Amino acid sequence: MLPLIEQLVASTRLEVVCLALDLPERQHAGTAERRAIAAAAHAFFDLTRLTDAEAARAIDGLRLHVLVNLVGHTAGARHALTHYRPAPVQASYYGYAGTTALPHMHYALLDAAAAP
Repeated sequence: MLPLIEQLVASTRLEVVCLALDLPERQHAGTAERRAIAAAAHAFFDLTRLTDAEAARAIDGLRLHVLVNLVGHTAGARHALTHYRPAPVQASYYGYAGTTALPHMHYALLDAAAAP
């Protein structure tokens, strides 16, 4: 994930904001990868200790245009917070090679291997 974030920051005019939403028992707060991602992004927010509703309000307050879920249907996924629609466009990518089938997830970003 780090190379993608670095590439987006370096080669686009997008503002890359990363949000940590791990479940408390799966927190990666002290890892080198987490620190590198936080340093590479324009902004980084750790929302792990917030409830889904609180996290959704915090995300809404950031006024993001697009929210991309990188977890998909994997352990620790917090799909309930996307139900609040904290961003006008919501998509899934990377953590799951397919659609989430969630009605409030507008897009699934897939490659030719995931969606031939």
